[in-house]
Amino acid sequence: MSNTTPIEHGQQVVDTQPSALGPDSMLWRYAGDSRIYLMATATGLLLNMLPGVSAGIEQHSSFFTEPWVRTLRSIPQIMETIYDPQMTRRVRDYHQDVKGIDHHGRRYHALSPELYFAAHAVFTYTIITMIDVFDHRLTDAEKRQLYRECKLWYQQYGISDRAMPEDWDGFCVYWDHLCSEVMEDTPVARAIITDVFPSKGTARPPHLPLPVYLVLRPLLADQAMLLTAALLPPAARRTMNLPYSRFDRLRFAAAAALIRNTWPRLPSALRETPRARFGKHRALRLAG
Repeated sequence: MSNTTPIEHGQQVVDTQPSALGPDSMLWRYAGDSRIYLMATATGLLLNMLPGVSAGIEQHSSFFTEPWVRTLRSIPQIMETIYDPQMTRRVRDYHQDVKGIDHHGRRYHALSPELYFAAHAVFTYTIITMIDVFDHRLTDAEKRQLYRECKLWYQQYGISDRAMPEDWDGFCVYWDHLCSEVMEDTPVARAIITDVFPSKGTARPPHLPLPVYLVLRPLLADQAMLLTAALLPPAARRTMNLPYSRFDRLRFAAAAALIRNTWPRLPSALRETPRARFGKHRALRLAG
């Protein structure tokens, strides 16, 4: 697997926007998939490679005192917004007062359309990549459908969509530019590599006893770095100077194939996050 990113250009097709997200949408089906946690380190790193997000995390959050708790809590909350409009508003309003000056001396506000959509683009990449790598190879038509649904997802926040590309091809161009020209080796992104990953720092995953953590730390560190390097777009991997050897590619490909083949055999309770299950049931109950 030479390149795990599914962001690629396809044939020119006119995209039409769905009117609502519901049980028939791909986002509804996959946003609550527990395999989203496999994307956590790559997603967190990509978000914090955006200078405005990095500054907001550094200045307005408890990330450095509880990095794993924050990461494992935030991703399911974001995915729950697909099912629950109230959660959409709640997540948006969390960011009302997140503003300040980034490390370049530029003003930022989390709810500016440019920064908010850039963060949404990371979550768009997250869910498309999770399906493409750990479930099945997406067709070009499926990628286009997912992007149309991700546009609708973004519009639920009630923030201007002036920064949002019109169609999948436009998003591919936008994403390439974001990864190669906008994302940086920011202070928080570098801290994730040097201080948060288990082999380099002391950040222990929640609910893992210290003696067990000390024994497992080398394995956890290796797997965190492998997942991150494998799932980052190549441009972001180069920016962070993360190694990703041919051997790494082979063992990641083997691990991804194992996950794809064994996942359908797991109990459904393990294959879906609790927050997604709650959000789906709530949405269906209100619709009924």
